[in-house]
Amino acid sequence: MCVAAMACVAANAQKITEGSLAVLKNQDRVNLVVDYSSATIHGMNEAAFSEYEKDWYKDKPEIISDVRQGFSEKCKNFVLASDVKDIPTIRIVVLSIERKGDTACSAEILDKNGNVVCKISKIFGEGGTFGTKLNLIKDGASEVGENFGKFMSKQLKKLR
Repeated sequence: MCVAAMACVAANAQKITEGSLAVLKNQDRVNLVVDYSSATIHGMNEAAFSEYEKDWYKDKPEIISDVRQGFSEKCKNFVLASDVKDIPTIRIVVLSIERKGDTACSAEILDKNGNVVCKISKIFGEGGTFGTKLNLIKDGASEVGENFGKFMSKQLKKLR
């Protein structure tokens, strides 16, 4: 059973599905953007969820901060920026957030001109087991950042 479980985890691991990370090879600074525009949150789009959860737009910057912090803790390769021209951008695209805060994402790496040069799939963060909706979502956001940061750190090590 352990072998089967490990096979399932490996099958669901993050992976580069298109392009490469070459644009990040000699970078020490990147923009990191977290995009919720395509997200389904508790079965709703972001606008509908914000009607249901009135504090969503107030809490969203804190959630994004948790993704960024988790990423920074595990990927020490970059100083993170938000909207600096002439440097590459890592865009984490949130696909879904479930009731316990489990979060599924993909990512795109954009060159300094905004062209997508790499796509990464199957980024996942497990939410919490107890707490408010915000706390559960923050747990998932932190783990997304950490998991993706570990992945990027390993991938960048191969480049250098």
